[in-house]
Amino acid sequence: MEERTQPVNHDFFKSVSNDVSQLHMYWHIYRQLFAHSEQRIALLNETGSMVFYVLQHLLLDEVTLGICRLTDPAVTGRRENHSLERLVAGVQEDDLADELNSILKITQDLAKPFRERRNRAIAHSDLDTKLKLESNPLPGVSREMVENTLEQVRSLMNAYDYRYFNNTTMYQDLILPLGADGDFLSEQLRRAVAFRDLERGGQISRDLWTQGRYKDA
Repeated sequence: MEERTQPVNHDFFKSVSNDVSQLHMYWHIYRQLFAHSEQRIALLNETGSMVFYVLQHLLLDEVTLGICRLTDPAVTGRRENHSLERLVAGVQEDDLADELNSILKITQDLAKPFRERRNRAIAHSDLDTKLKLESNPLPGVSREMVENTLEQVRSLMNAYDYRYFNNTTMYQDLILPLGADGDFLSEQLRRAVAFRDLERGGQISRDLWTQGRYKDA
């Protein structure tokens, strides 16, 4: 059986793993709500278009920031960063370090558009970008770009995890608590629209919801 050495900092790996899981959770909810179907988008627009417009942009901003934090350099000035590069820097086995550094380079290259978006439109308000005067417009961030970047993040984390702990994590297949995800919310919105349609048709009484448990919500 292959001998498995212990990493420099187990707690640091678990902390980074938690960040990777959270990033995948945000992206999972984003896809459930905004990448499921045109009919779901129509449902969101009909039941709270401005709220879901804001939520869509906030989720994409959080995914952007999460990718940027993970792909930060190991050190900025005198401060160490909570990043993949810092994780890889602690690896002492040459073969594993080479493998992880190769994946890290790909990940950092894929993250460049996210970092530019963060620097010019999220963390700071770049004047030229804000006024749309610059000849080099802010790059868009597509779902495919997010998926490709997250795939490399998972590859790096699982290569590390397998070497030291004989384990891998299916970050992309996370299961959220029952009744707490975007699919459940969409189901409740479909119920609400169906209820409203029946009420408008005179088939049920409006009192069913105006006098319900959450009448003052």
